[in-house]
Amino acid sequence: MLLFVSVAVGGPLSAQTALALGIAGRENAAVRVAASGKFVVVVWGASSSGGTDVYSAVSRDAGRTFGSAVRVNDTPFNARVGGEQPPQVALVPRAGADPQVTVVWTAKRPDGGRLLTSRSIDGARLRGGRDPRLGVDHGRARWARVRDVARSPRPGDAGTPAWRAGHP
Repeated sequence: MLLFVSVAVGGPLSAQTALALGIAGRENAAVRVAASGKFVVVVWGASSSGGTDVYSAVSRDAGRTFGSAVRVNDTPFNARVGGEQPPQVALVPRAGADPQVTVVWTAKRPDGGRLLTSRSIDGARLRGGRDPRLGVDHGRARWARVRDVARSPRPGDAGTPAWRAGHP
């Protein structure tokens, strides 16, 4: 996969630079990018005959360089990624730290698809495979909530609000 990067942090856009990013021997597609200041995350699907995985790579220098690609999904080859179902990435700013990174994707199941999520509070190491709780509140706003067992191990814990339509 080849990305073309132009950087503008406090000045004019730089010349475009080609940046190779992907998993060798796989078809790398369905790319999504999120940025907050100089922090950039790229997520994509990498497919082979065995199936598809979701990967991410992080840049802390506005996309000039990226760290190694990291597989996001816990179960190998179970992601379902395509033009209509690409992985999605969102950043939540945190004072004095890298933003929280949340990646959402669909996974294969015999009875259809399953929506999974992975979240990182250290800016790089995503922990994947959790099921979000989806719903619509009384005001008809859509929301997703994720239970992070590492931070809230109590059974029945409602979870951490991750997203609400119309609210960043």
